[in-house]
Amino acid sequence: MRYFCQFIILIGTICITLQLRSQTMCEGLFDTYTDILNQRLSSKYSDLNAIVKNPSDFIENIRQRFELKKSQGQDPFSFNYYDISQSALYFAKKTLETKIYNLQSEIYGKNQDYLNLGSTSFLFKYRKIRSDVSKLTAHLNYLNELYNETNTFIDKREITYKRSVEFFYYFSRAIGHNEAKSFSFLDKSMLSVDRYFQGYIELTIFDEYLMYKENKFELFQTHSGANGFKVSQGSFEKSFSNADRIETIVVPLSRSIDRDILFRLMPFEINLIGLVDKPFKADGFVRPSGDFWMHDLRHESAKIHQISMLKLSRKLDDSEWKRFQSLQDKWIFELFTEMARCNDPNLKEALDLIAFNFHHDRGYPFVPSLWLKRNVDYVPLGLLIALNLSGQGAGYNKQLKTSRQALEWLNNFWKSKAPEEDNFFNTL
Repeated sequence: MRYFCQFIILIGTICITLQLRSQTMCEGLFDTYTDILNQRLSSKYSDLNAIVKNPSDFIENIRQRFELKKSQGQDPFSFNYYDISQSALYFAKKTLETKIYNLQSEIYGKNQDYLNLGSTSFLFKYRKIRSDVSKLTAHLNYLNELYNETNTFIDKREITYKRSVEFFYYFSRAIGHNEAKSFSFLDKSMLSVDRYFQGYIELTIFDEYLMYKENKFELFQTHSGANGFKVSQGSFEKSFSNADRIETIVVPLSRSIDRDILFRLMPFEINLIGLVDKPFKADGFVRPSGDFWMHDLRHESAKIHQISMLKLSRKLDDSEWKRFQSLQDKWIFELFTEMARCNDPNLKEALDLIAFNFHHDRGYPFVPSLWLKRNVDYVPLGLLIALNLSGQGAGYNKQLKTSRQALEWLNNFWKSKAPEEDNFFNTL
C-alpha cells in the first residue's frame, strides 16, 4: 500500500495541476487517472494482467464469451474459464496433495491406535476410533474426487465458468472442514459469531461429500445475521444467475493481494474470491478456508448490491455508468494521493482502515454522496473491538480519538468532491 501511495504522489503532483474545463477534456483527464491506476496495478500484479490491465476490457471479454454461448443455444455460463482459473487450479492441486497425504497419515495412526487397544479398554474407545476413521475416510474419498477433477481440468485445459465457481466453493469447504477443532477457545467463540454474520454452516463430512456428489451448489446456505449482507444477498444471487446478461464475474484467487487491488476494482462488477490452504486471520477473526470463501463472497455481494442500487437510483445506462466509473477512478486516485501526504503515520493507518471498512467490507463505491449521506453506525467500532480482542490489532494508537480524526478528514475530503458528482449528474 505504501508503494502504491508513493507512486500516486509522484503522478498526482503532475496531473492534479491540470485545469481542464470542457466536458470532453475532463473525460480525457478521467481516462488519464484510469490509465495510471491500470498501469500501476498491472505492474504490481503482472500475473493478474488479464483483469487489472484494463478491468473494462476484461468484463467485455467475458461478456463476449457469455453472448457467444447464448447465441449458440447453449448454457451461457458454460464458456471456458480455464485461462482465468488456471493458477487457482494448480493451487488446488498442490493443496489437495498435501491434505490427502496428511489424512492418509492420520487414518494410519488411528488404525494403529485401534490395534493397540488392550482387552481392558472401554467399549467407547473402540467406537470412538472407528467413528473417527469413518469420518476421515469419507473426507479422504472426497478430497480424492476433487483431486481427480482438478487433474481433468488441467489436462484438458478446460473448465466452464459455472463449474469454476462451483468447484472452488466445494474445494474451500472440503479443505477447511474441521480445521477449527484446533482453535483456541477465543478463536472458536469469535468464529461462531462470524458464522452468524456470514451465514455459514459447516455440515458433517458425510453431508459435505454428498452435497458435492449431487452438486447441490448454492451461493449462500442461509441468510446472514447482518442486515446489510441479508439485503445484498438477493441482489447478488439475481445478478449471478441472470441468463440474459452476465452481471457479475467471480474470479477465484489463490495469491495474496494488498488492499490496493480491492480498492481499484470497487467500480467494477469483478469479484475476487480468495482461496487459502490454512486458516486465515482477517478482521479480528481466524477463518478456515470455507469460511474465508464465504467472507469474501459476502463483501463482494455487498459491492454488487450497492452498484446496482446506484445505477437504479441514478437511472444510469451502460455508457453513463462507464463514464461514472472513470470519475470514480479520479476520486480513488485523489483520495490516496491525499492520504499518502498525511504526515501522521497513526492517522494514516486509521484512514486506510476506515476507508477499507466502508468501501470494501461494506461495499460502498467511492462516491461522495454515499459517504456523506451514510447512516451513523458503529460498524467501525465493532471492527476495532474484534481486531483488539483477537490480538490482530488495528495498527494505530489512541484508537477512538484517531478514528474520530480520520472520520473528520474523510468527511472533508468527500465534501470537496461533492460538487463534481453534482455536476456530473446535472450534465447527463
